[in-house]
Amino acid sequence: MARFTTTGGSGSGTPGAPGTNGTNGTNGADGADGQYPNYLGEYNNGVSYAIGEIVSIPVGSPYGSPGQLFIRSSNPGNPGYPPGTASWTLYTNGLVVAGLPAFLPLTASSGAGNYLVPYEHFNYGAYGDTIAIARTPQVDAYMNYAISTGIPQGWYFKHFQSEADAIAEVNLSMYIELGVPTLNVEIGGAAKPIWTLSYSPTTWNQQQSGFAATYQQHPNFQSGGVGINGIEYGLFLAKTGALNPII
Repeated sequence: MARFTTTGGSGSGTPGAPGTNGTNGTNGADGADGQYPNYLGEYNNGVSYAIGEIVSIPVGSPYGSPGQLFIRSSNPGNPGYPPGTASWTLYTNGLVVAGLPAFLPLTASSGAGNYLVPYEHFNYGAYGDTIAIARTPQVDAYMNYAISTGIPQGWYFKHFQSEADAIAEVNLSMYIELGVPTLNVEIGGAAKPIWTLSYSPTTWNQQQSGFAATYQQHPNFQSGGVGINGIEYGLFLAKTGALNPII
């Protein structure tokens, strides 16, 4: 019987046409706010800092101007090397907008009835339901940034506690919404240019009344002061992220 042998085909057909594109995927979750995660608050000369950690200079510190930011750039883990030494570099990007200090160091001045707005102070209640702050280049930078959105902003008045305050558990800090900064002129005195920021009188009065018992313990009150007058604050514009968490 004869045998026939045939050669099989290659088994590959003609390629098919390309498929249609798939539908677009859903948008991913929003990324984290652009706030530098290594901000540790005010500089403490007894703390060991790692490379990349950021601190601010508090009021009364000999290591820089209040509100300046420094990032640890060398000599990690060794306390006692403050900002101003080679261990630190002035920091102006990332945590807050370039050129802005971490906060404005201001002391509460007299309220309604006294229109004077001394430098490095804020006046409250004299120019209607507003706080008033004298213009300086540092203040202008902060206010112009607050103006840029054209809407009211959250501000945190951080009370710088003295040792006596800490012992008495006194805390006069407050968070409040202030209106868009507006240019004005001081009444009386040197008629200097000032900024005014409006507040809700109800909200402001609630903050004040909440401090009533605290005033009795504060050295300023005991020496004849009135309310928060004479008390030092750092005014943080919340949206800069320089005080996180805010409260």
